Amino acid sequence: MEERKPILHELYVFSEWKPEPEYLQKPDNILPENLSALWRWLKFFGPKKSLLDSVSAFKENQQKWHIALGDEGKVIAVLTDNILEIRTKRSEYATIAARTTVNRDAYPQWRKVVWSPDCSFVAVAYGNGVVSFFDLTASNLFNIPIDCNRPGGLECTDNTHAVADIIFMPLRVKDNKWNWEVLIVTYDGALRAFLVSATEGCSLQHTFRFAGGVAAVAHSAAQDTLYVAGVPRGSLIHMK
Repeated sequence: MEERKPILHELYVFSEWKPEPEYLQKPDNILPENLSALWRWLKFFGPKKSLLDSVSAFKENQQKWHIALGDEGKVIAVLTDNILEIRTKRSEYATIAARTTVNRDAYPQWRKVVWSPDCSFVAVAYGNGVVSFFDLTASNLFNIPIDCNRPGGLECTDNTHAVADIIFMPLRVKDNKWNWEVLIVTYDGALRAFLVSATEGCSLQHTFRFAGGVAAVAHSAAQDTLYVAGVPRGSLIHMK
């Protein structure tokens, strides 16, 4: 029987991000212990939360920071509380290739970071639904606001229009003016398609609304099909 020899594994830590401390104030409990227990029992037998409430609670418990890989890990984008960093495999992610500051988000768990297939764009969706496009130098190229009719113009202060996914698609009609077609789908069921370019910005092409909202969405390039979860009637939309 062969003797088992120990194998030494070496783990490299190229970068480490430390979150800023959060100071939480514990509320004073004004109810006696027996009344608190009674209140918990009343809540248990009371109305149950909807699925949307459960999904929201799950999202709120996720990490606030986001990491997106581009071109199978050749580039990464790290979004912390108010910093967007871009690092490359060329330096083994040890050095910062580009960095910029972003606004702090009241709903950081609802943010989303997506690379374009050619890594020329990194899109950052904030919790309120605004989507910002950056290049490899972390320069803010343009912003896509949300279609919000609330007071205050285009900038909503809640997560009503939070983005479910950002999908980069090849142009259906070849045009040297534009680089990609981008689908922005929000949880409230809105789909907007834009043509985007580093020099021309963005141009709205068409809109669509899924009845009942959207829980998740995925695009299959091979079948040119958009799969949508959470729509009461029909589970997929064929995009041609």
